[in-house]
Amino acid sequence: MLQLSKSYLHPIHSYAYNPTKGVPAITGLVYVIPEPTLPSRLCYEVTYSDGEVDYVAVSDVEQGSYKISASNAL
Repeated sequence: MLQLSKSYLHPIHSYAYNPTKGVPAITGLVYVIPEPTLPSRLCYEVTYSDGEVDYVAVSDVEQGSYKISASNAL
């Protein structure tokens, strides 16, 4: 039987981590256009425990600023 669990986006780089926010759950994968003159980029949609939604570029994860885990423990 197929089992699913949440995935979490752990910040690795010091600039990526906000200790007041904690580790967000990945809630989607979307294309984001940051500004009308910039190209779209593939981003993880993440949701923090307080309900705030943010977007993290997939390229930031590929470059090692974040890692994906099945646990939200730091």
